[in-house]
Amino acid sequence: MIKNPGIQIDSAIHCYHCGEECKNEVVSFDQQNFCCDGCKLVYDLLKENSLCTYYNLNERPGISPGKSEYAGKYDYLDNPVVADKLIRYRDENQAHIVFFIPKIHCSSCIWLLENLHKINPGIFSSSVNFLRKEVTIFFNFSEVKLSEIATILSRIGYEPLIHLGDLEQKKERGFRTSQIVKIGLAGFCFGNIMMLSFPEYFSLGTFHDESNLKYFFGYLNLFLSIPVFFYCASSFFSSAYQGIRHRFLNI
Repeated sequence: MIKNPGIQIDSAIHCYHCGEECKNEVVSFDQQNFCCDGCKLVYDLLKENSLCTYYNLNERPGISPGKSEYAGKYDYLDNPVVADKLIRYRDENQAHIVFFIPKIHCSSCIWLLENLHKINPGIFSSSVNFLRKEVTIFFNFSEVKLSEIATILSRIGYEPLIHLGDLEQKKERGFRTSQIVKIGLAGFCFGNIMMLSFPEYFSLGTFHDESNLKYFFGYLNLFLSIPVFFYCASSFFSSAYQGIRHRFLNI
């Protein structure tokens, strides 16, 4: 390996891994030029695990991991409390976790992230959701730690973005009791109003000379509409009020 820091580069030399121009230094390794030690280490890691097909999918597809040191950076992920909140599923044989990777940008990224099992045998498999920029990793919890997985991702240039909000216990959101009551009451009133309106539809406003029934059903429909208007639709009125209060138009 030949490292020449600080020299002036006459012609533009681009990093074999990330494609960025080598402005400050050129790190030569294995007959290739790299812009920093980070890119060289990623290339060395991929070559060691027979993953250099990564470079055949796109021209200079890599992402420079920079010069950050990741040793100990993700140790907090090994805390049982934190791990239980991040892991989506776990049984005796495997565990599933989803990491948000904002640097996913091409098919090479997908290929590399779905071959993590070749870098660490404790990882069973991984799949990428390109649109959401997420990678789902299936691994053996007894053989590989969460901190090791996060470190591997960072070393190859795909540092996971872990928000503090991710540490909150994610519970499935169900319908609130009040919402169920409102939907049920609205459905009950709607059905009865439609049923009570059938005679008026079919007889054009007369009920076989029983004119009192017309007014009776009309007032009954009005009575049934009151709870729908004032209770079931209260959320819409609240939203409209907030829109007027903050001077913006909503539905």
